[in-house]
Amino acid sequence: MTKSVNFPARIKFAINAQGRKVGEPRKPNGDLAKEDQENILKALKHAGLLA
Repeated sequence: MTKSVNFPARIKFAINAQGRKVGEPRKPNGDLAKEDQENILKALKHAGLLA
C-alpha cells in the first residue's frame, strides 16, 4: 500500500474506505486502478481496520 507510485491517491483511498471523507487526489495524481483498490481493501481488512 505504500508504493511510491501515486502514493497520495493510495492514502486517500484508504482513508475514504474507512469512512473519513478526504476527497480525491489533486492532479496530476489520478484515480487508482480497480486492482489497486481491491489490494488496499484486502490489506485494510487483514489489518482489522475494516469489517
